[in-house]
Amino acid sequence: MKKLLLCLLLISNSSFSQTEYSFDYLLHYNYTNHIDSTKSKAIYYLTNSKDNSYLARITKTDSLNLNIQFLKHDLFFSDVIISKKNFEMAEFIGIECKNVRKYSNPFKYKVNDYDYIKLETSDTLEKYEIICTRSEKYRKKIKIGKYVLKFNTTMPFHLPNLFFSTLYEEWNKERDLPNYFLSEISFFNFENELITSEEFIEFTKIDKKIKIITDECGDFYLDKILKIR
Repeated sequence: MKKLLLCLLLISNSSFSQTEYSFDYLLHYNYTNHIDSTKSKAIYYLTNSKDNSYLARITKTDSLNLNIQFLKHDLFFSDVIISKKNFEMAEFIGIECKNVRKYSNPFKYKVNDYDYIKLETSDTLEKYEIICTRSEKYRKKIKIGKYVLKFNTTMPFHLPNLFFSTLYEEWNKERDLPNYFLSEISFFNFENELITSEEFIEFTKIDKKIKIITDECGDFYLDKILKIR
């Protein structure tokens, strides 16, 4: 996927037309790959505590630049590189519409095959597992793994920050997870081996926005991808 170094918007009175997405939290996680430790790294998420239909996943590419994967569930996805310095300074991050592509979950039709099950609860913790409700024979044939999600109930109100589409679609169907950001998320393969995990480190309250610049967009982008007309 082509990635471009973007110039960030440092002022709010731009004359560009755009769609705008607001964020009030920056969440820091440690990502661990339990199969290949060289792939372990810090991950950050830009989130809106009251709207989890979109979020941005941020990782370092080198000492000077960041990779931002901006996802609007079941609508569009953007994968760009920006300057770390400018990201820290900017209130507005500008992404040109040519760097946005249409996205939809190809397995959305299977959401009814999944369900969240509460595994554990205490004064400060709620633990859930998302499972495939199909037969064991089917799960073994397809080699379906599972996610385990933990929530710290002492944290501030925040709709669940779910970057993976199936997790979001299942939550959106029934809204049956607690209203906190994830304190940990782990993926196990079909043999119940721990493959990856993300452990929450800290949060920062912020006021930052992503703006998708649409002045150079044709009708296809405006109507079919961004759906703003």
